[in-house]
Amino acid sequence: MRLRTDTQSVEENVIALSKVDRAANVAWAGEVRLGKAGDGPRVRVVQVRGDDETILLATTLPAAETPPEPLAQLDRNRWQVELFFPVAEMHSGLPALARGKRARGRAPVLSRAHRRVTAAPAQGPAADETAV
Repeated sequence: MRLRTDTQSVEENVIALSKVDRAANVAWAGEVRLGKAGDGPRVRVVQVRGDDETILLATTLPAAETPPEPLAQLDRNRWQVELFFPVAEMHSGLPALARGKRARGRAPVLSRAHRRVTAAPAQGPAADETAV
């Protein structure tokens, strides 16, 4: 889960970063207790430097099973998927397909998609032609 950069927490343990972690732009990793007084849940936080911003990722997964680098990569992959849908909607002409919403009060998107597919010109021999 992403944390806001102004999230208050109390640092409990710093996790040493590997070369692989640093190559993935991981700037810091450690265990913290959330909340100003540290009275919130204990989570592991991974700080990742991006092109425009620094993000904080929080997880309860054990550090031994999920080092910082895969967490940073998973977040990058997630955002590539998130950004795919608006681009696909824009180029397909099927707005709101990924979110299952109605497009501006018209018929549901999937119904429009079905109409487009069924209205497309048939490929191959015409229906009245017989195979020889």
